[in-house]
Amino acid sequence: MLALLLACHAPPPPDFTSGREDDASSTSGDESDSGGDDTGDGTTDPDSEGEDYEGPPRIEETERANLLVIHTDTLRKQSFTAFGGEFQTLPRLADRKWLAVDGVVGSGNWTGISTASFLTANPPHIHDVRYVDLHTGRGNRNVPVGATLADHLREEGYQTLLVTGNSLLEVELSGQTGFGELVQLPTVAGQSNAVALADRAATSISRMDRDEPFFVMVQAMDPHFPYAIAPEESGAFVDPARLPFDSNRDGLVEQGEVDQLFLSGSDAERAALTELLQALYAERALALDRAVSDLLDELDALGELENTVVVLTSDHGESLNDRGDQQIGHGWNLHPELIQLPLLISGPGNGAGHVTCTGENADVGPTLLRAIGAAPMAGVEGAALQDDCREWARSAWYADNTGEAMQVAVSGNGIQVVANCTDSMFTAYDLMADPFGRVTVPSNEIPDHAYEALAGLAGAMEQRLPDVSCPAIW
Repeated sequence: MLALLLACHAPPPPDFTSGREDDASSTSGDESDSGGDDTGDGTTDPDSEGEDYEGPPRIEETERANLLVIHTDTLRKQSFTAFGGEFQTLPRLADRKWLAVDGVVGSGNWTGISTASFLTANPPHIHDVRYVDLHTGRGNRNVPVGATLADHLREEGYQTLLVTGNSLLEVELSGQTGFGELVQLPTVAGQSNAVALADRAATSISRMDRDEPFFVMVQAMDPHFPYAIAPEESGAFVDPARLPFDSNRDGLVEQGEVDQLFLSGSDAERAALTELLQALYAERALALDRAVSDLLDELDALGELENTVVVLTSDHGESLNDRGDQQIGHGWNLHPELIQLPLLISGPGNGAGHVTCTGENADVGPTLLRAIGAAPMAGVEGAALQDDCREWARSAWYADNTGEAMQVAVSGNGIQVVANCTDSMFTAYDLMADPFGRVTVPSNEIPDHAYEALAGLAGAMEQRLPDVSCPAIW
């Protein structure tokens, strides 16, 4: 089976039409960095209609607008050409104007810790969702998570709904997501989880009171193992006959089989497998286009789309052997591909473009509250990015089952610096040379203010969490 990989490189991405009236031709993902008219994933190139700028994002405020957040599990920033990705994964959404906010970083490398930061607008050392017992599924000793974005909007008179494919989310957040209604739909072989969730969300929205706004969050699992191979996306970026996964015959690709192929393969076979895997992953992201497009069509039919702020983002990314280190998955380090998050915003009165603004995912909730004209959350560290960008965005990795600090990281000023809490090892990534962090910076070139930011994060962690220390920072 592995021998087939050497002849199984992924075909080039298909040509999707841009969806713009003034440009009937398609563009490749590579053209998004060189001034093409449209990126093909719904984000208009800044050199044409949109703007390309640095600083706080300019987002039109719409009083009591609806809020629809597609908060996809394990969705890489590289999934979108708006951020330099290779594959065009949002062809059907190309006629919408998206503002791509570049520079948002997740607080952690797995769902519970990062989603808690999004919902509470606080970093992990405040909300204290730091780990999950992988053997029992119990999360972090049932700590009090605190008031969430959903709690806040319910008090503001919003109808709230969470539709998720992640069965552990409620456990990891100790049942404190704060939504008035929660629906769980598991991954099913041969079906897109995103499409199933979007269909369920559309049904629930159709039953809501038209006189009151809504906050709906859809958490799809398509880019998370096991990969459910839906026929609608199969073959878009890679010929399914070339996939060397036995489990694919059942409509699911399991991570264990992928790991085993990497362990047993030669260097050449691993390189070919990496290309196939990244193309297969992009097809999982492509399912979002179908799901979100159908959901927006339903909102349009209900007369709600014109008053809805739509957001595409994620909880964390995924390693797909990006550095040739055979790391597949997430949860064990703070590499850039694991904590860099996509953030695409579309809504009433907002134009297309690309803005570079350093922020944490704890800032996303306050940013969206400002966009829908809602009152801000009180007593939180997260802040609306419309006011200011951060100098450094903070992330932390805590050990499974114990919550012990393993790594901390700060991202900003064109670099990301990661520090091990158990020794004096620092790794810095040059995000200017390579936005996806495959170029490192020599330790003697790490700026002093990055070390100061790391020390500040470690100090805040140790002050708030008596059982946590990161002595190597000092």
